[in-house]
Amino acid sequence: MSSPADLPESADVELSPEKRWFASEDWLAVWFGGAILAFGLLATVLNRAPNSVEVRQKISQLSTELRALETTTAAGDESHTKAVAAKEKELEEATAKLYQNSDPKHNGDYVVITPVDTSYVSASGVPSMSPVPTHPCDVFVAVSGSKQGLHLFGEESTNVQAKESSGKITFVKDLL
Repeated sequence: MSSPADLPESADVELSPEKRWFASEDWLAVWFGGAILAFGLLATVLNRAPNSVEVRQKISQLSTELRALETTTAAGDESHTKAVAAKEKELEEATAKLYQNSDPKHNGDYVVITPVDTSYVSASGVPSMSPVPTHPCDVFVAVSGSKQGLHLFGEESTNVQAKESSGKITFVKDLL
């Protein structure tokens, strides 16, 4: 039998497939990542807006009514056209605006999405190093950062207006 001193220094010890997986440090990262995802899912489910079910039902109802109006009434009928326009207006209350971010720390596109109902924004302002939120947000902001890539977060519309008036963001065009 040879002793460890007899083995060449470059010899790698081959582990069996069962021991190779268990000996890997990646399994800890997998479990840790799974726990983070489970916590995020739980936080999302528990922090829904109180009237989110009613809002989704209303949107579904309006969509169904709009489809029914489009199929049952003649296209040339003036009352039909007015009814369809009214339903489309209710559904198209969401807006999206494209801004150019001129802040040197955060350059790139800055898209502000205002939903039909602001209770859809399941975000709240949390200051740095604070464990609790301090204020509700009413719009979504999507940014294209150089370090993080695309990023979506909740924001207060008053903060967006302040950034626009201070020149940190410049309006480019309406997307919706």
